[in-house]
Amino acid sequence: DYDWSDGTVVYCPSLLFDDVLMERIAEKALQLQSGACLMSLKKFPNPNIMDEDWQGFHNCFEMIQQSVVPMSWGDANVYVYLRK
Repeated sequence: DYDWSDGTVVYCPSLLFDDVLMERIAEKALQLQSGACLMSLKKFPNPNIMDEDWQGFHNCFEMIQQSVVPMSWGDANVYVYLRK
């Protein structure tokens, strides 16, 4: 268990992560300071269909970019979130 509070950029190769692990990442990301970036290969749940567990994440993060990026296995979506 690591302290993320001094992180500025966090990359999660989350393409095959299950919902439980994505939720744990979202909880840890709340430790990041304003201006930090969180990049993920899997989109965090849509705020329109989320349950209360995701409220904190979407109150603190905004998706600022979605890009298709070449990876060793082919192209993949990369989602960039900014800590407000």
